[in-house]
Amino acid sequence: MNGLVRSIARTLSHWAARRRTRLALADLDETLLRDIGIDPLTRDREIRRPFWQ
Repeated sequence: MNGLVRSIARTLSHWAARRRTRLALADLDETLLRDIGIDPLTRDREIRRPFWQ
């Protein structure tokens, strides 16, 4: 049971990190996107993905 709880906690943590990353990505303007090598279309596609993907 302990391993299951740890696995669930790890999964929830990964999902939360993805959500935070995508929220931060959504706030970047085109200049910052260009600096990190991402075009606006790729950003838009990424931020629309479900948190579990």
